[in-house]
Amino acid sequence: MIVTRTPAPYSFVRNPIVFEFTTTSSIMIIFTITFAGQSFLISVYPSYQPLTLNYKLSFDISDLLANIVRLTYDATLVSQVNLAGYVQSYTVYTSGYSFTGKVIPGGLSKEYQKFLIHQGTNAFDYRFMNPMSNWLLTTRTDANVISMTRQELACMFFLTPCNQEIAVATNRADRLVITAGTEGVPCMINLPVWLASLAPETPSSPITDILFQVAGINVIQISLTDKLSEESYLIKFRNSLGVYEFIEVAGKATRAPESGDNSTYNVFDTDLQEFRKARQRTNVLNVLNVDTGFKSSDDLYFLGDMLAASSAWFIDRLKKQKCLVTSSNYAHALRQTVPETVTLKIEPVSTEQFYSPMSDINTIYTILATEDDEYIITEDNFMIGV
Repeated sequence: MIVTRTPAPYSFVRNPIVFEFTTTSSIMIIFTITFAGQSFLISVYPSYQPLTLNYKLSFDISDLLANIVRLTYDATLVSQVNLAGYVQSYTVYTSGYSFTGKVIPGGLSKEYQKFLIHQGTNAFDYRFMNPMSNWLLTTRTDANVISMTRQELACMFFLTPCNQEIAVATNRADRLVITAGTEGVPCMINLPVWLASLAPETPSSPITDILFQVAGINVIQISLTDKLSEESYLIKFRNSLGVYEFIEVAGKATRAPESGDNSTYNVFDTDLQEFRKARQRTNVLNVLNVDTGFKSSDDLYFLGDMLAASSAWFIDRLKKQKCLVTSSNYAHALRQTVPETVTLKIEPVSTEQFYSPMSDINTIYTILATEDDEYIITEDNFMIGV
């Protein structure tokens, strides 16, 4: 049996994880896949290849591994190293053959996968484990210079790209070592919490750039582009690479409640001896229509990743709501010459039948985030899922 294709040492679990072999025999081969303390057997039947007079067998194990990785982190920390469950190992073996690889959440576009195949490389060697590339797990851009507003700063996730010290710094020379460097370890740096721990900014000493360093060399630069707007909201979503990011929308928002079943029925009024109309209390979906404000070409592509997310969170000051985000006019010029804007429809995932004011509740957001849930903690230390 000759190996003709195997996955890279690291794989995104939502992309194909394919093994291919050629053999001179038509006999079925049994492979054993082990991961997370479990073992599975799969039977693979070779198919005859007339051109080569050999047999070929192939199988994809991405569906089998789809749910063994998850993002769990503590957003109260400044940084966190070796995030539990984010990287998982698996082994594929049969008589005379063994392969061990690792998977992380998320996936790459088909276009990007094709590009990497034609280049004879993979996403990790090309970018995410390349110490001189943008190895942050962001879909905002793959360039080494990232532009975002201060509001959009969030926890940044990455795999340590090499056995070197990884640190974060500012243009004022503030500096924090995240990890001394063990290749492939999943890490998190909470930029808002870290910036809040630094000396206050002054007009003569503002923080305009955040720099990610490898062995003391500046590799990735986040340039802060503060924008002034009368209205500003945040949408938090899970990007294609399986981690959370923020996108700021700075346009006008309008609430458009959509009522549920408004059907009525007749009840008999014994006082007047006649029928009158009545109805049950209806469900209301409090839909928001939000203009994104003018966005650059990179931001519009990033916006497309958010629109594809399975769920998101709409954040307005002290209010945070899980929602689905869609757009009826998501279109932009292929070559942008002027900034463009998009209207978003923010639809809560559940309807409301009752109303309770909440303006006097103080909350601290994002204490713990996991694959499926997010929580807030009130000032009385109650944890509420959102």
